[in-house]
Order: sequence, then structure tokens, then C-alpha cells
Amino acid sequence: MILLWLTSAMLVPPTEAEEPLHEEPGYGRQMTVAEIKRDFVGNSLVWGEPGARRIRHIAPDGTFVGGSPGLRWHLRDYDNLFCVESGDPATSGCVQLLRSANRITLRRKDGLIELTADLEVGNALPR
Repeated sequence: MILLWLTSAMLVPPTEAEEPLHEEPGYGRQMTVAEIKRDFVGNSLVWGEPGARRIRHIAPDGTFVGGSPGLRWHLRDYDNLFCVESGDPATSGCVQLLRSANRITLRRKDGLIELTADLEVGNALPR
């Protein structure tokens, strides 16, 4: 009976496993695409010192409000990445979003930290 089960189990092709989520002490756990859509899109990243504060609103239409015009974003489902397209390969790419409370860290898959910012609800740009 066990031999029959093993033989039939080996005939079923393995499903493609999702890439495991990254977790890094001090920065938090990588967000899934579902978490990014729920908690990140439609809100703003805020960083910098008072007087030199920077804000980027992550608009639901795939654009950024504030900063350089023409930047677009999309999500890569199979490895839970947040990708930015500028039209220039040198400034385009994908990052993991690590979250610890309301702090978001943009981390490249090679481990380089691009940015750590606060997540603020809605469009935090001055009106």
C-alpha cells in the first residue's frame, strides 16, 4: 500500500513554490503583494529631516505623486517585489518592502538598503 502511494505521489508534478519572504532584524518582514496592495498603495512614504522632508505618494494608478515626474510602479507577484520604472535602466528596478510597524524599508534582493521611511495614511503631500 505504501509503495502504491509513493508511486502515485511521484507522478504528480511539483507546483512552483513561491519565493520565501525575507525577514531582517531591525527592518521587519517582507510584505506580500496582497499586503502591499492593502497597506501601501494609496498611502505615502515620508523621510528626511524637518525642513528637508521628502514625500512620495504611491497612487493607485501606478504613478508616484511628488518627486521626479514620469516614474511608474508595478508589483511582481511571484517574488513579492515592488518595481519602479523610470525609462532608464540605471534608475529602474525592483525591491522588497520590509515593514516594521509604520516603517517601510526598500531593500534590493542583493541586500542593499535603498531607503527607510515612514508610511503615512493617504496623500501626505501639502495641498
